[in-house]
Amino acid sequence: MSTPTASLPERQPSNALAILQTVQNRRFSSLAETSAYLKSLSPEERFEIVNGQATKLVVVQERVDQCMEYLESFVQGDDAFKDRLSRDPEVWTKIANGANRARTAAKKKQQAIDRCCARWGSESVYHHFDHLLDAGDNTWSKVRRVAMREADIHAAVRRIRDAVFWRVTHSRPGRSADLYPLAVDFEKIKDDGLPAARLGGFAPALLGLPDPGRPLRRLRNRPRAGEGSAGDIAG
Repeated sequence: MSTPTASLPERQPSNALAILQTVQNRRFSSLAETSAYLKSLSPEERFEIVNGQATKLVVVQERVDQCMEYLESFVQGDDAFKDRLSRDPEVWTKIANGANRARTAAKKKQQAIDRCCARWGSESVYHHFDHLLDAGDNTWSKVRRVAMREADIHAAVRRIRDAVFWRVTHSRPGRSADLYPLAVDFEKIKDDGLPAARLGGFAPALLGLPDPGRPLRRLRNRPRAGEGSAGDIAG
């Protein structure tokens, strides 16, 4: 995948370029315009936005690598390609490199899951994090680090939910409202000052589990930080 630059020719934006040109659901017309807007934000806001973009680009790259692994497997199982790949060696070398990255990432992910299972027990891991099994090794490496710090999975899950709740209810430019745990949430749980949230009916949603409905809508419509307290809607 080529690196997006300001000199790219005019064309329909790729997924990667769309990520870089989208901030807070606002789509900018160029990377230069996006950059100018980012520079107008505070350093912390700018970091949160760009770090979020970087995380999404990593996910895109992981998915592309998985597709390359599939393609490599497909051609290796078809004799029609046996003597023909040499016609375009540069392309197939890149496919092989991407396939190798995918296999390495899959191995790291499985190692992280195995460490979590060894620490917390397989049944507990699959109960609490089953919906994250499609996530990449980047996410599972973070879950593994939480497991190494906290032996009690219930305490770990509460802290992750507290971090997601804090982020969603303290909105500001560049801060995602995604209910799935993000990189910033795994960092936030290290904060000894992170308050425990009374989550009530929408607790499951704060790990990306199915939308519990009305309680979640109340969370999304909650007054911004400083306008109310978590207890106002915890129920």
